[in-house]
Amino acid sequence: METEGEVAGVLAHEIVHVVGRHSSEQIAKTQLTQGLAGAAAAVLYDPENPGSAGAAQLAAVVGQMVTMKYGRDDELQADQVGVRIMADAGYDPRSMGTVMQKLGEANQGSSAPEFMSTHPNSENRVEQINQAIAEEFPNGVPEGLIH
Repeated sequence: METEGEVAGVLAHEIVHVVGRHSSEQIAKTQLTQGLAGAAAAVLYDPENPGSAGAAQLAAVVGQMVTMKYGRDDELQADQVGVRIMADAGYDPRSMGTVMQKLGEANQGSSAPEFMSTHPNSENRVEQINQAIAEEFPNGVPEGLIH
C-alpha cells in the first residue's frame, strides 16, 4: 500500500466481512455442501462397480466448487459495500480499485482460473468496484476525499 486511501480500502473491505459475518456463513455453507456432497458420493459409489468411484469424486468436486462460489460472492459484496464505507469515512473509493490492480499484478501468472478460486480475479473485481462507484456516485466521486 502506498497511500492512506489504499489502506482504508483494505480496512473497509475487511469490515464488511466482519459485519456481514462472512466467515461464520462460509463455515456453515461449507459444512452443508460437504455433507450433501458426501451423501451424494455415498449414494453414487458402489464397491462392486469400480467405475462408480468417478461419479463419487465428481460429487465432491462439484461441492467444492459451490463452496468457492460462495467465497467469491462474499468478496464482491465486501468490495461493493466497502465503496460506501470508504466514502462515508472521507476516503476516495477508487483507491480500493488501485489495491485490486496491485494484487492482480503481484499474482500475475500464478493464479488459478476464477471458477477454481475463493476470490474473483483482480480484473473482474476492479470492474465491479468501478461499477459500484458509478452506482453510488452517478454524478461522480465527490471532491476532497482522501486518496
